[in-house]
Amino acid sequence: MLILIPFISLILLFLHFYGGGIPLRRGDESWHEAFLIAVVIWGVLVTLFIETLSLIDAITRIWLVLVWFMSVLLIGLIGARRKTFDVGWRKVKGGLNTFKKHEIWLYGGLAVIVIILLAVALSTPPNNPDSFRYHMSRVTHWAQNQSLDHYPTSRIAQLIRPYWSGITILTLRMLWGSDYPANLVQWLSMTVSLIAVAGVTQLLGGDRKTRIIAAAFVISIPMGILQATTTQNDYAASLWVIVLGYFVVLSNRRVMSFFEWGCTGAALGLGMLSKGTFYAFAFPLLLMLFLPLLRQKQIAKVVGRGALVAIVAVLLNTGLWNRNIQTYGGLFGAPGSGTQSLFITQPLDGSDGLNEIGTGGETGEIQDDNDVNEASDEIQPKSDRALRGYGEKALLFLQKLAIRVARLLAQNIVVPIPGAQKVIAGALYKFPGIFNPDYVEDFSTVLWNHEDTAGNPLHLTIILGVLIFLPFVLKDETRIIGLAYSGAALLGYFMLTLINYGPDIYGVRYQLAFFILMGPVIGIFFRRLLNVELQSVFVIGLLLYSSPYILLNNTRPVIGWQPWVTRVGSVFVEEDINLLFAMDQGVQDEYLAIRDRIAGAGCQKIGLNIGKSDYEYLFWWIFDAPQSGVEIRHIKTRPELERYLDSSFEPCAIICTVCEEEEELLDLPLDVEYGPIKLFRSLSMD
Repeated sequence: MLILIPFISLILLFLHFYGGGIPLRRGDESWHEAFLIAVVIWGVLVTLFIETLSLIDAITRIWLVLVWFMSVLLIGLIGARRKTFDVGWRKVKGGLNTFKKHEIWLYGGLAVIVIILLAVALSTPPNNPDSFRYHMSRVTHWAQNQSLDHYPTSRIAQLIRPYWSGITILTLRMLWGSDYPANLVQWLSMTVSLIAVAGVTQLLGGDRKTRIIAAAFVISIPMGILQATTTQNDYAASLWVIVLGYFVVLSNRRVMSFFEWGCTGAALGLGMLSKGTFYAFAFPLLLMLFLPLLRQKQIAKVVGRGALVAIVAVLLNTGLWNRNIQTYGGLFGAPGSGTQSLFITQPLDGSDGLNEIGTGGETGEIQDDNDVNEASDEIQPKSDRALRGYGEKALLFLQKLAIRVARLLAQNIVVPIPGAQKVIAGALYKFPGIFNPDYVEDFSTVLWNHEDTAGNPLHLTIILGVLIFLPFVLKDETRIIGLAYSGAALLGYFMLTLINYGPDIYGVRYQLAFFILMGPVIGIFFRRLLNVELQSVFVIGLLLYSSPYILLNNTRPVIGWQPWVTRVGSVFVEEDINLLFAMDQGVQDEYLAIRDRIAGAGCQKIGLNIGKSDYEYLFWWIFDAPQSGVEIRHIKTRPELERYLDSSFEPCAIICTVCEEEEELLDLPLDVEYGPIKLFRSLSMD
């Protein structure tokens, strides 16, 4: 029950704000803003509590219960004294009574999907490869260390990457006592995103029917459905994109209060603290936020409000940046790794150098692979040669940019039709200048029902069609804002081509925020294009379209269909251990044999010497560490992290996946080998 305390805090925040805790100026529909402000404050509290406790190495269940209980008590006292809870609750009940019968049925369809995904999230242990390597591995390290301080590891992404979803998982797991609720963060992000989408839709002039269409479009996004039951961070990052989008549109509708500007900065900071892809979508939204003020020549307001937004965002990221500076000397970690190389500096593939598009490697200059005819240059004036050089570089830039956009779009043409991928891949082979052989080969084998590769073909088709006709449909007072918002979302999509995310087929998940941002636009378009009956048909069609992705998730299926389409049986009947190893069932026996060998000897201190691509979290899970009392630490690491090695740690067993000829490790002899895994331990423990 302790896990409910943070959610009680969120509910109380919402009732307080909705009941008049702040002047929302939106009448009966202000519940969207009240809830989103509550979510922003809640996200700030998650960050503040974890960072503060980390300073004193006190990220423990007792301390987390204490700080969250104090937050509930404080919010409760404020709400009771100002009588905002009663007002807020009456407004909630009044709003519920206004629903019409057909609206209840449509919202009921949305609710069914949300509930099914909740059941899947709670029934499945984390089983995504990315989570094994760093998302969940760092959460268990933090829980064991009771701190966010850097530690020895073979995968520095665990240390330097934005972490808001990670510390939220950490909060829930510490309160629960295990990783059971780990998938809830992404599920919650999806649920809140639906409310944010409805809020943006309302600001753009959409009524309740419009909001239903927008929500149906978003909840049926295949990648979103599959992401919502994982421990990745794509939906968490998308949540802060759409929340930021809400405040941006709000600022274009009316003058925002100082508090609302502060919430805008908090949404920006929490997004920066969630994932590098957030920057791509945040940039055009910030343009939409400040350009109207600049156009009105309100320079003082731009400077003042901009400073407020920036200060709040920076303060939220100070903890992460400070640790990165201490270890690597930079805000985002080591040069050339992680978010530090956010903008393109490396070739896209062997045939296609993208140093021609981005920051140009170490020098930051745009480069050109094509040789220039020196003899021809000699007969041209210097200024002409320079002009021609810049023109060629600009043309090459646009060419490469177009290739990247084409690949981003093609990532979505992954459909749940047997054999279709190979047919589509054959068509892509006909355009080798755009789709190189490696890209097409990967494309022909990707899974339509896995969270790393699922495409969104129907949703992309709808968006492209809507964007063509949108200027002709939007003709009222919201036309300019609607077009500006659509342009910001589209520019964010193009910005993905300029950062080091998603250059191959496995980067399709980074586009999730774009599809969510477009939800309100889709809702408004079809509300005005279709009559009431066809609107309901459209919503029902979207919900039915989503059913294969809900029911036949590749590694977390509601309905098992082995050996294909799903790797395992239903999450409601399959054993957790089989769900855990769903992506690589061939290594299950090896890991369990290692566990039994170590546990049988009564060893409680386990050393790790593994590669950066190894599934570290699997070792934590099979030993139920750290809550079981088993201590797991890396005994070898990268040079810059050696200062974090614990010299007092004396393992009684060492698991090694990178040992080739070693017969002894830290005075422990080689015991057994299970595939690529070697176990070193004292034979006297038998």
